[in-house]
Amino acid sequence: MLDQKFHRWLIKGFDTRLIGDYHVDTQIEADLVANMINQAREFLEAAQKYLESKDKK
Repeated sequence: MLDQKFHRWLIKGFDTRLIGDYHVDTQIEADLVANMINQAREFLEAAQKYLESKDKK
């Protein structure tokens, strides 16, 4: 299975998206966005490895 951190990251990302969508007077810092992009890349890499391991079974 995938690490539980990905679930936490997904929830945090969704919450951040809601803030960006509905709190028009709030700005999301560039370093937070860069971190979220790196987390997304790490998730995609882990998901790909997981799916590839399932294909081999």
